[in-house]
Amino acid sequence: MESLVIPIVLIPRFTTFAGKDTNFRTHAIAVTEYESIEVFIWRGDLADAGWSVNFTVEESMDQQSWTTVIYAAPSAKSEQRTTGTLTKSYVRANLALSASGGDFPIVTAYAVGNLIRRKS
Repeated sequence: MESLVIPIVLIPRFTTFAGKDTNFRTHAIAVTEYESIEVFIWRGDLADAGWSVNFTVEESMDQQSWTTVIYAAPSAKSEQRTTGTLTKSYVRANLALSASGGDFPIVTAYAVGNLIRRKS
């Protein structure tokens, strides 16, 4: 019997991101056969105060126009669980470092989870 839950790595443990007002996007992943996604996002402390870290999972039919399925703003040194329903052909992850002060943000993060197959 085929498993209904498929593990997925969106951002490998432990990836470091750096840059002022920057979006880090993964490549698109085909998800037509899946109905939902469960993601565990973790981040460490920011190396520069006054910045925020936002994480989204976005979906698209054509890899040109993207809509948000999951939004998370994880606290430092804690893992946040999020889920979303998939209605389109592709997903990607986006980690954004947003300005609210400071000079140059650096943060370490990961995002792993599961894709849930459609029941046939």
